[in-house]
Amino acid sequence: MKMTNLIAFCLLISMSSICAQTTSKKVIGIQAKYSYANSLHYNAPVAVVSYIEGTNYFRQYPRSRSQYELALLKSISANQDIKIGIGLSSYSFFQEREDVWVIGLPSYPIIKTEFNYRFLSYIIGIRHKFKSETNVRPYIDFEFQYDQNIIKDFSVKQGAALKLATGIMVEMNDRTQIITDIFYKSALTAYNWQKTYYPFQWGIALGLVFRY
Repeated sequence: MKMTNLIAFCLLISMSSICAQTTSKKVIGIQAKYSYANSLHYNAPVAVVSYIEGTNYFRQYPRSRSQYELALLKSISANQDIKIGIGLSSYSFFQEREDVWVIGLPSYPIIKTEFNYRFLSYIIGIRHKFKSETNVRPYIDFEFQYDQNIIKDFSVKQGAALKLATGIMVEMNDRTQIITDIFYKSALTAYNWQKTYYPFQWGIALGLVFRY
């Protein structure tokens, strides 16, 4: 929790600093973003949580979930923004495994389970916008995210990840932009105490940026 509190404090200070530097050039922006992503984890199937010894993991496969983000942007040049924000994210997957064998059954019964771990994400990143002669500009986002599990779970706690996104922004006017991108997010650290769960996700996002 000390790490989470420190990150939250740093984000708050950074946001206050950004807001204090507002100029008439509309270098400050607020971004709201909705994402829909599939997620799984490396080396699947792995034991994210512990079961009775002797049961086998047949299969683990992706699950799709919605995600949300709110961030502050500050232009540091004509083609670059820095980004600080928070979000609600999740890693989800389906799992099929053998249950405990019962006398009289010809084989182990198969249990299908859905896992959904929800996180409060602390986000810092940079956006590079490519030059364009029109109101449509391609861009690339590089982000570092620290994810803290918002549901008490003895196995999955928190972790750090990198996210790469590429997309386009449509400048409706000097204040409003619509953005859409595809992205890939990958864990840098294990998210469970057994050090086996390294999740990743890929998806599509749609957002709105309002500058002032």
